[in-house]
Amino acid sequence: MQISPQLFVQRGLNRGNFLDANLVGVVARLEARLGEGEDLVARASIPSLDFGDLENQLRFSATYRRPVWGDHALETQLAYRDRLFNGSLGFQDVRGVVGFNVFSPVRPLGDTGLNWRYQAGAQYLTAEQDDTGIITVGSLARVQTAVTVDRRVSLWRGEPLPATPDGGLRYTPQPLVPSLDAFWRVTGALAYYSNGDNQGSLTGTVGLAAELGNFSRPFLDYTRLNFSYSHGLVGGQSPFLFDRIVDREVLSAGIVQQVFGPVRFGWEQRWSLTAGRIIDATYTVEYQRRTYALAIRYSPQREIGEILIRLSDFNWRDPPPEVTDVETGLERGNP
Repeated sequence: MQISPQLFVQRGLNRGNFLDANLVGVVARLEARLGEGEDLVARASIPSLDFGDLENQLRFSATYRRPVWGDHALETQLAYRDRLFNGSLGFQDVRGVVGFNVFSPVRPLGDTGLNWRYQAGAQYLTAEQDDTGIITVGSLARVQTAVTVDRRVSLWRGEPLPATPDGGLRYTPQPLVPSLDAFWRVTGALAYYSNGDNQGSLTGTVGLAAELGNFSRPFLDYTRLNFSYSHGLVGGQSPFLFDRIVDREVLSAGIVQQVFGPVRFGWEQRWSLTAGRIIDATYTVEYQRRTYALAIRYSPQREIGEILIRLSDFNWRDPPPEVTDVETGLERGNP
């Protein structure tokens, strides 16, 4: 159980007053390992100590996960004012969620080199709608299923440097292996709503990912690149805004480049070719050493900045994001 205070500095700068109760908040997180593969995670946040508007301030979510049918996972969820990011539609609040999803493991598809997985679930949702041309809040039940087939192909592999302090371990805890991979993915998703609406999609993604250099020499000895293009065929339309598929064509590209010594700069963007604009971007500055790293990230679209400190050889996990991404109508936080 973790309880942490929050101080909203930008809010104080905008108001010119750092003594206001609206500048201080609280966030609490509970993680419980219940044995037999059962996990419970709950999170609550109140971004103000002014409780006069608690109904529109509190955010809460709880997820209980357990294995079923041997190798599947059942995840039940209860949430209030869950926050999601849906591409061109931006941030969306789901006022209430109660439901479940069943996730399959990733399985090989015979000897084809393909992998596949699926999920299915049902939820009762309260969220914003615009079916009448005016944004209102309504409640509906949703039944949703999805299947993904993907494959990754190695096009080239280089050789790592020896694991010495002046070689492959100069800036990283393990020697890097230069590589070039191609990947593709096809996802089919279908959702039915209790008002009779439905939304179906078939989305294909192709891309390349590369790591060049060994990150050992003082200058320009490391480059990581990624590029992908997604195109979706969509039938029907969700009555909600948070899971509506509007970005049918998306182009993604990113680069992380060593400039000198342990310093790297990163840039990643997603363009919606449907909307004709950038829908997400992240800029990163990293200071990477063999035993630790410091990174600063900023996303102008999400208005989120992060300072991350990582210690190598620890069982380290990045903190879970407070905002869930939605892609092809599916909450991306789901495995």
